[in-house]
Amino acid sequence: MASNFESSIHGGSDLFFDFSCLICQENDRNTEAEFYCEECSKLFCGTCVKLHDTLFKKHATLDKGNISQWPDTNVDALEQCQEHKKQQLTGFCEDHNQLICHACHINNHQKCSHVVLIADRVKDLHQKGDFKKLSATLDTLNGKLIQKKDALQESMKSLEQSYNTILEEINALCKKSL
Repeated sequence: MASNFESSIHGGSDLFFDFSCLICQENDRNTEAEFYCEECSKLFCGTCVKLHDTLFKKHATLDKGNISQWPDTNVDALEQCQEHKKQQLTGFCEDHNQLICHACHINNHQKCSHVVLIADRVKDLHQKGDFKKLSATLDTLNGKLIQKKDALQESMKSLEQSYNTILEEINALCKKSL
């Protein structure tokens, strides 16, 4: 059985690039980046940079001749694969309960039967309204935690008062016995 992730990954290339075009990645294509725009902080292939340059005429793009000025990676730290540092996490292997990138899927999860695109899963959650339910549940739990915290603080004050009262009684008894 082919997974959603597998069908989309085979629409692109199985090649690994140090830098991938971000626009192509968003459209489930794997294309090597040839240009970097510092103002947008995005990497582009030759095709996508033409569109970028049409829309943003005043942005200066750097080609591979200036690759030393490109970022170390084109992936945010939260979206970065732990094994393939320059790859973005794009899928989830339900068989192994693991977030994966394109490289992980090809190398380690190609035979897994339940690999899904993160974007598809998020879209499904939005459509089902699960985020709203989760948000309501979190709000309820947060309210309960605040009540518990307040009750704990009151208990601590009560204990401190009891401690001080008993300490005073002990000191008074010590003074009487002397």
